[in-house]
Amino acid sequence: MGRMVAVGFALALVAAACTPSASEPSTTESAVTTTEAPEEQGADDRLVVLTLQGVVEIHGSDGELLTTIEPPPSSFYRSPTWLDGSTVVFSETAQDGGHALVAVDTETGEVVWRAPMETPPFYFSPAPEGSTFATTSLRNNPLAPGLIAEAVDKMGAVTRLSTESPFYT
Repeated sequence: MGRMVAVGFALALVAAACTPSASEPSTTESAVTTTEAPEEQGADDRLVVLTLQGVVEIHGSDGELLTTIEPPPSSFYRSPTWLDGSTVVFSETAQDGGHALVAVDTETGEVVWRAPMETPPFYFSPAPEGSTFATTSLRNNPLAPGLIAEAVDKMGAVTRLSTESPFYT
């Protein structure tokens, strides 16, 4: 009974986070996600634009298109987060169900590293000083329930911690 309540609570949180409010535009009205380069990390005023088609555009401070990055076929990127002044980390989801965090050099469009993840890194955040990206989620597997926490360092190395219980003690 307690496990069902915990899973129901987690699903309610995800649904609330994914439901647009009345003041937010719908995805058909808004075609891009943007994030600005962090000035404290030595970047200029570049802007990452993630279109609904999955294409990543890097624009300069004057709005000029500097480079375009396309994810691999049958994959798409989301949640751009700056790793440093020239590298952006994306959450990658493949149609086959695979997940990864991917670091891309915004000047060349080349993949710096790709860290396969066991669970979808929908919500990941950099640790202080951008040294590590971490994500925590419920396993969606009745044969192996529980929580899994995954961390990826600046070089793309993955550390996994898991528990068989959906509760922290």
